[in-house]
Amino acid sequence: MYEKIEEMIAFVQDMCKMVDFRQISDKNVHHRIYYEFDKILGILQRFEKEIYFMATKLIPKEAFDFFHNQGMTQIKAEGADGQVYTMNLPSHTYALKTALNKGVGMKKYMDRFLDLDHINVLKYKYCLQTQENIDPRTSTGIPNAVMMEHCIESLENYINDHERYISRYFYLAWAFEIVSGMEYLHYYHIIHRDLKPDNILLNHEGMIKIADLDRATSEPRKDNLPMSVMGSYRYMAPEYLAPSDYKIPADKKIDVWSYGVILWQMFTRKRPYDSVDKYTIETGMYQKLIGESDKYPQLDILPETPEPLKLLIQKCLTYKAEDRVTLDYIIDNFVPLGRSIIKTSEEEWKEITRHKCGIESADKQYEHYTAVAIARFLNIKEDKSLWGHKQLMEDICRMIN
Repeated sequence: MYEKIEEMIAFVQDMCKMVDFRQISDKNVHHRIYYEFDKILGILQRFEKEIYFMATKLIPKEAFDFFHNQGMTQIKAEGADGQVYTMNLPSHTYALKTALNKGVGMKKYMDRFLDLDHINVLKYKYCLQTQENIDPRTSTGIPNAVMMEHCIESLENYINDHERYISRYFYLAWAFEIVSGMEYLHYYHIIHRDLKPDNILLNHEGMIKIADLDRATSEPRKDNLPMSVMGSYRYMAPEYLAPSDYKIPADKKIDVWSYGVILWQMFTRKRPYDSVDKYTIETGMYQKLIGESDKYPQLDILPETPEPLKLLIQKCLTYKAEDRVTLDYIIDNFVPLGRSIIKTSEEEWKEITRHKCGIESADKQYEHYTAVAIARFLNIKEDKSLWGHKQLMEDICRMIN
C-alpha cells in the first residue's frame, strides 16, 4: 500500500509539470487546475506519512522533540542500556525507553518486537528517532527510543517490599501469567535470556507484563554458534554460565531455569543465592554440569512447600537442559499446582510464606490488585470445579468483606 501511495504522488507531480499554461487562455482556470493538483499532492503526502508511521511505527524527530519538551516528566528507571521516562500525554501515559548506544539496539524493536501482542508481554507502541540519528540526505534514521505501555512497578519491588503480602491467589495468577507470556515468546522463537523479577512489570491492574527484551535472541540460530552470555547470573542456567569454549546452543530451556528461580523467589521473598558470590555460582554450576564436582550452589526449598510447587521448581532447576521441562509442560500441568495451593488455607499459606521465611510484616496489599487477580485467575480454566470452586468463592467473599 505504501508503494502505491508513492506511485500516486509521483503521478500527480508529473501532472503538475505537464500542465501546458500556454494553451490555457483563462488565468483563473489555469490557477484552479494547478491549485487542485497541488491540493491533491498535499493530501497524498500527508497520507504517505501516516501510512509510513503505520507501516514502520517509526515516529519522526519532530514528534520526539515534542514528547521530550512537553510530555516527559521523570525518570522511572536507569540502567546500563539506557533510561526509562514517564510520558504524560493528554490522552494516555506511556513509558519511553532511550538507548545509550544511539539506536543500534533499538533497531530490533522495529524489526521484531513492535508486532508482539500478548496480554502478559509489555506492548511496544512506536520507535522514535532523534536528531543525532537523522541522515540529512534522506531525513530518516535508526531509532534510539521506544514508546511502550506504562506500568507502575516491577515484580522485584513488590517481592522485596515485605509490608506487602503475596496471597496464594496472587502467587498462582502471577505464576501462570509469567509462563503464559513466556510461552507466547517461545512460540515466536524469542528467547528472553534475562528473565528475572526486575524485568517483569506490574500494570495498574496488577497484571504481569514481561519486559526488557534488549538481550533477547532468536531460536533456532542459523550459525549454530554459542550464545554470548548476557543477563543476571543469579537467574542464569548452568549451561548458560559455562565458559565460551563449552558450546552452548541457543535453547529455550534457559528461560525455564529462570522461571524456576522466580517461582522460588516469589514464595520465599528472598534473593536467590544471597550469600554466594558470582564466581562460586558460575564455577560450581559449571563443574557440576560437566561432572567434575557434586558441590554446587542450590536454592533451599522449604519442606513445607506444597508438593506440586516443590516438584515444579525442582524440574525447572534440573541441571541438564535436555532433562529440564518445557513451558508447554508447565502450562499443561498447571491445574494440579493450582488445586494444591488452593487447598492450602490462607492461614497456612501465610505461615509458610511469611513466618517460615522469616518475614514479619503487615498484610498490606493493593485492593484492586486482589480483586482483579482473583477474577482473572478464576477464568484461567473453563472447568472451575477443578479448582475447588466452592471453597475458593468462600475465601474470596471473606477477603472482600
